[in-house]
Amino acid sequence: QPSMQDVQKSLVSQLAANASSTRLAEFESSLRVTFAALPKDNGGLLGHQAVRYMLHRQMLQRHGWFVVGLEPNDVAPPPYLNGEWVPSFLQGVLEQRLGGRGIDLHELAALAAALEDIVHKETAQRLETTYQLLNLPIVAELDATQADKVIMSFAMLYLEGNFTHKAVDLPVLETYYSKDYADWRKVERWFREIEMRYLKSSSGTTDKYKMPALLKVVDEIGKHFGEFNDRECKNLKDMFYQMEDKRMVGRVSLSEFYKKGLHSHWNFNEKADYLRQLGALDESDPTMPRVIGPNYLGARTNCLESSSLYAVCCRNECEDLMLHLEGAIAAPRAQPERIAQLVAALPSDSVAAPRELPTALKGRLHDVA
Repeated sequence: QPSMQDVQKSLVSQLAANASSTRLAEFESSLRVTFAALPKDNGGLLGHQAVRYMLHRQMLQRHGWFVVGLEPNDVAPPPYLNGEWVPSFLQGVLEQRLGGRGIDLHELAALAAALEDIVHKETAQRLETTYQLLNLPIVAELDATQADKVIMSFAMLYLEGNFTHKAVDLPVLETYYSKDYADWRKVERWFREIEMRYLKSSSGTTDKYKMPALLKVVDEIGKHFGEFNDRECKNLKDMFYQMEDKRMVGRVSLSEFYKKGLHSHWNFNEKADYLRQLGALDESDPTMPRVIGPNYLGARTNCLESSSLYAVCCRNECEDLMLHLEGAIAAPRAQPERIAQLVAALPSDSVAAPRELPTALKGRLHDVA
């Protein structure tokens, strides 16, 4: 885990970066649409909760990271577990430096960049751990076979979300992933694609690889694993569509849910009590309980707890639709008619457009307004 000193240094470094910094400019560009859409104070600055929302959205859209401690419903007080303290501490340091005033777009970009830097530091620490587990000096120059061994060992530990294993555990993990882990070949192929793409470019023309070259590869694994996970989530969603109860859109009968778990690599084995706690069980018909697809897909049980700082989860596809609306409206408020017009013209993975919105839905929008 990063220390408080690491967190402060990352923030100070980003705040001190030149305003023309390419990296900060990229963050500002990707944040600008949602920043324009959120309510601000008279000085055009964001308040505390709006900043947390923005950081949550940014890390989700950029890498598929659900940063722990930034969940929309996160109200857990200290003491925090694992890396949950990092976002709040980071934001608190900045707010203290600014004297309690709100945060502008450039400062928000610095916060987001600092969060990324902290994840990078954790990745570097975990790569060092991987070297130690393989009994390799961190200053070693590795050949291609050794480099691949380090990267694939790191990848397995990343999937485990656990870098506290001992050296004797690595052969056991290799056996488990090669023989028992569903779709391991597909995952392994993706890891090796990242390795091939970044390892050679990080080390130049040499066939010897130092730690910085391997760090680039494992960094990119963390930054892009959300893209691979999205494909897996789409497969899971497609599976739900195949099982869907035609009488109840987005619902699957509980008996069909369990039956599919017996005959596929998806472990559909959560008990009814647990599904109920997740808000993923529809019991409107007591004789035919049904699993609510979107709520189940978005549940934390389907997340990969790959870092002390973030989890990789199935993305909420509504985030993309919301981003489109924010870009089109570019303001905190809009007339109900304008919102309804935009939503009616907005296609999604499951709904074609243009379409006529139900009268009840339009009425609810006017009630909110």
